[in-house]
Amino acid sequence: MGAIGTESVIPTLIRALRQGYDWDNDWIVEEIPSIFGKIGPKALPHIKEVAFDRQAGWYLRIQALAAMAAVTLRRPEEENSVFSLIAGVAADTQEDPETRAWAGRILLDFGKKEHEPVLVSLVESGVMDGIYDQDSIQRAWARPDLSEYDHDWLDFYEPQAIAERLEEHEEDRLPEDEALDDAASVAWGEDPDEDDDGGDEEPEHRSEFIPPKHARMTMERMSFQLSRTIKDKDFKTPDEINAYLKSQEGQTPRPSAPQDAWEVAQNLMYDAWEQDDPRQRVAMARKALAICPECADAYNLLADETAETNEEAIEFYRQALRAGERQLCPEFFRENASHFWGMVETRPYMRARCELSQCLWVAGEREEAIGHWREMLRLNSRDNQGVRYLLATRLGQLGRWQELEKLLEDVEYREDCGLEWLVMKALCAFAGEGPSSRAENLLREALGHNAFLSDYLLGNKSAPRGLPEHFAVGSHEEAVCCAFDVLPAWQRTPKALDWLKGVLGLQVGPKLGRNEPCPCGSGRKFKKCCLGKIPAVGGTA
Repeated sequence: MGAIGTESVIPTLIRALRQGYDWDNDWIVEEIPSIFGKIGPKALPHIKEVAFDRQAGWYLRIQALAAMAAVTLRRPEEENSVFSLIAGVAADTQEDPETRAWAGRILLDFGKKEHEPVLVSLVESGVMDGIYDQDSIQRAWARPDLSEYDHDWLDFYEPQAIAERLEEHEEDRLPEDEALDDAASVAWGEDPDEDDDGGDEEPEHRSEFIPPKHARMTMERMSFQLSRTIKDKDFKTPDEINAYLKSQEGQTPRPSAPQDAWEVAQNLMYDAWEQDDPRQRVAMARKALAICPECADAYNLLADETAETNEEAIEFYRQALRAGERQLCPEFFRENASHFWGMVETRPYMRARCELSQCLWVAGEREEAIGHWREMLRLNSRDNQGVRYLLATRLGQLGRWQELEKLLEDVEYREDCGLEWLVMKALCAFAGEGPSSRAENLLREALGHNAFLSDYLLGNKSAPRGLPEHFAVGSHEEAVCCAFDVLPAWQRTPKALDWLKGVLGLQVGPKLGRNEPCPCGSGRKFKKCCLGKIPAVGGTA
């Protein structure tokens, strides 16, 4: 889209910048400045809106400031206005220190010596501790570094580069007759490039069992059928229910006939989740809505399968919530609050509410998302969906420690020993008490549950691009999932990762020049590798 360069792509790129920040995807966020630099001045009003949004996180804002600076590389006439704005952010004592510090870094990268007084004042005030000092300012004037603002890969889409690739590929192309003869010599279904020597090898053993794509929905359908059967038989006591279940010898009872339009539509949705063809799933969801407009799961599936933007998904999930509220009715909510999930008919509604809250968080609607999580815990205090983990990590990310502490001490979850819960409990103690013995004991307890977690929190190991679907307790995969959830809160808590290193017996390394080799051993410059990503670097004490 940066190569296309039209104004129509700018809102999508702004959304990518915001979502990349919300999901801590540095790979996307750090490419955005050079992309906007290629688009040019028409992007400036849109980027400026993000850069001066004080409700946004500092890291998002400095990437927007960097994007503004990148525009000046191709349009020097914009330099005075752009760098005056950036210098204004660096000098503004009402701004948060991180935003000021990294605005100063941008001035250094571009060698803007006219703003030296601003940078000196930042150093003298301590805002720049750990980022640069007086000596690095002087070195920067002699060696501006623009590499982060103009990435070479964008040239891949230049017309000349495209023409060169086409010419190079044309040299290797077979004449048409020769290509047809080559294809005709291979049996249908065989790979023409397959190595003949490997034909006698034993095929790799694979398990015959492939779990259903929507195994949970299959289990839920069984629960739904069982609950309907028990309800129809009008048992009077738990003993009667248990006796009946024992008589079934583990077999799911034959489903009862649907009692109303909603049950017909919901059964259709259970069928839809099991279809392999997404077009078939969508068609069945639309049919379910035609049967019963109160079928919340139909809207859930349409959000999952057809929404092309976060905003479209939000609208589908809102419709699902309204449908679920109509189907369950206000009296049901009053009578069954606190144990919703135990009644299968509530689950489409609860699914919709959970998905909606996460979409709202991505859209920046923090308070509304938090409100949904709190209401879900009220409706289902046992929290079968794990909503408490979402709420805990997000409260920590926002620095709302008193609210987080109250959640952590809730009698329903006080004994929770989930990894995210233990890690956030330790962080909350550190935020309130500093490096106290209680906080350290909590942290050691959390780290004792997974030996791999600290490496992912400190950046010693890189997480894969995609999160694992399943994990075992104490595994690498569990550490990856936990770090993905809790790291934003740890990164936004001053000195928290330094404290973690101290508890592990690691020392914080000495201050390094921004252009010196990174001590992690990558061979890259410190500022292009670990600066700003890992708060403390150094060897074992």
